[in-house]
Amino acid sequence: MFYVLPMIFLSLFSVRERQRIDKYIFLFLVLILTVFIGLRFEVGSDWTNYFIHTILEKEKTFAELSSKFKEPAYALFLWITNITNTGIFGLNVLNAIVFSIGLVFFCSNLKYPFLGILISYPYLVIVVGMNYVNQSAAIGVELIALTFYLKGNYKLYFAFLAACILFHASAVFLLTIPLVERVVNFRNKKAFISMIFILIFSYFVVSFFFLDFFQKTYTYYFTKNYNAGGFIVKGGILFSYALVFFMNQLKMPFTNIERSLLNTLSINVFGLIFLSFFTILSQSSAVIYRLSLYLYPVQIILSDRFVENKLFNIPRQSWRLFFVGFYFLTLIVWLGFSSHSSDWLPYKNFFFLGIKDKLTY
Repeated sequence: MFYVLPMIFLSLFSVRERQRIDKYIFLFLVLILTVFIGLRFEVGSDWTNYFIHTILEKEKTFAELSSKFKEPAYALFLWITNITNTGIFGLNVLNAIVFSIGLVFFCSNLKYPFLGILISYPYLVIVVGMNYVNQSAAIGVELIALTFYLKGNYKLYFAFLAACILFHASAVFLLTIPLVERVVNFRNKKAFISMIFILIFSYFVVSFFFLDFFQKTYTYYFTKNYNAGGFIVKGGILFSYALVFFMNQLKMPFTNIERSLLNTLSINVFGLIFLSFFTILSQSSAVIYRLSLYLYPVQIILSDRFVENKLFNIPRQSWRLFFVGFYFLTLIVWLGFSSHSSDWLPYKNFFFLGIKDKLTY
């Protein structure tokens, strides 16, 4: 019920015609999400891995942590938990704050912000936010970057996009977003110059900072045949959104900025789906799955636009009810039938622990 009750709350607000997130609601949502995600106890398949980090690296300095963990932001958060003696809860809360701010900030700029949060809740919040700690923070920063892109603030867009890499090395993949966009606008002289700059920047970042990391990742995921069994379903949902957009984008009054971003994200979706055929055959689809998490904004943005533009002449309220029903069903199916959902059940939180357990962790 701890997972279902927030979904009911979000559903009630998502079906409203007028939705708005002011600064007080913004702070309230960030606080609730931070407590819900950051103060969870023994929830998520990777809980133990991060707990071990807070134990084994407890006496390390920031310099020592930076040399071991290639993501500077993660090393910084781990160091902060050391000096504050907050352990696994401190680490999770810091990352949850970044993720929650990014998600609420992104959704608050949509026409239907509560619908955006509802669409994010079953998977982006529960599965990603409560499991892939530093990657979820990277996604939170990505959402801030995309918000600035939609506002036409390209300087902050590139700044936050680059900052994503500080939280998780896989966020280098996000550089394909401006790269693909430049390829699409290849005839533009400025686009060509910036494309060259992005390629050079990507080369130096990977070569000097993450080459060793990626080599180890390749060994871990590919030689050990690490497969993500649920990618077919998750990838299928992403593919469906991108396909509907490409087939109907001329029927909807997108701004040039929106169309450019959605084209770019959709092309990335198609590219990952194509690559997934090779990784599924080699039983190594986990790599593509982890990268596909960065493309979740496709679902959020397009759901909002489908409702606003009454795609297929379907009334807005019918669209909202459809998305509420679909993502409510997604939550129930995942909790009931996913092979890893047992790692999330039952939900436990720091506030529900006894004094002895709190002192231990």
